Amino acid sequence: MNGNLPLTEACSGEAGACLFGTARAVGFSSSPALTVNLYRVFPSGSFGLVQQQLVASQVVAVDGTWAFSGEGAWGHYYVQLVAAVQPNASAAPKQASTVIGPLAVPSGQPQALQVGPLFAVVLQSNGGGGGQEVNEVTVQVYDPVTGDVVSDAAVSVTAGDASLPLAWDPGADVPSYRATFDAGIPAQPAYTVWSSSWDGAAQLVAPDPAPVGAITSPAVGAVVVDDGGAFGIDWTPEPLADFEVVELFAQSDGGYSPVYVSPTAVPPEVDNTGPLSGAGVELDAGAYVVNVAYVRANCALTGGGCVQAGSIATENFTVGP
Repeated sequence: MNGNLPLTEACSGEAGACLFGTARAVGFSSSPALTVNLYRVFPSGSFGLVQQQLVASQVVAVDGTWAFSGEGAWGHYYVQLVAAVQPNASAAPKQASTVIGPLAVPSGQPQALQVGPLFAVVLQSNGGGGGQEVNEVTVQVYDPVTGDVVSDAAVSVTAGDASLPLAWDPGADVPSYRATFDAGIPAQPAYTVWSSSWDGAAQLVAPDPAPVGAITSPAVGAVVVDDGGAFGIDWTPEPLADFEVVELFAQSDGGYSPVYVSPTAVPPEVDNTGPLSGAGVELDAGAYVVNVAYVRANCALTGGGCVQAGSIATENFTVGP
């Protein structure tokens, strides 16, 4: 041990049941302490829900190694790499983090993880049931010296031959730089994200989309009754997806109002929401549309961020009086 840090970490027990590798911080003026958090599904939702999804957590050893032993066979693990940034020993540490995955067990190959001062997420989906379109880009930027969130940088995303500046959005659930795209903008195989506060850039590669599954209940065009709050959404699971997201909208005056969205990423083997009343949702009589997004999320080992590609199944139904 070196203080509170182990000198090294290595797999124990069955070698094939281990996720392991190295981790380092890049782009910071100091050498921050690092922690690796392991999740069985893409970590999302509120802080409390993300903590509930945590499988294991480990500080990175002095030699930069980490290892999680005894993990079950699974192809959709994700890790969060957290850097505790301090400009000096007396300053309170600030956290900069990234998400990396999917990682598979068994693997047998070490994973070289990085975290830097920039974390970007590109969302794309099969707009209107056609090809993938880019929907949104969000970026978190951290000060390379203090680890503070930066809100006054010049941030842009490059896709193909086009470059788009991102504006700071203080009103977002997580304040960040953000840009949304009109329908019909084709998704790209790769994206580059830049920030004036750092001389590096995030290089992100889009995954191949998962197949579009099917919503099995309610049936298309069905008229249902939310009897005793037992109504829920069922769908066919898709093992090639990393996770699923369910969204439910009520139709009124020619528009749609959100009624329900999955509070966290749904593991790919799950095939229903359970009764929506458990999430405090009561459905009034009227027309509804439900989307089930089968998502693949490619989050770079270099720590720059993720491209999430959603393959969306859509269905309309009516709730009777």
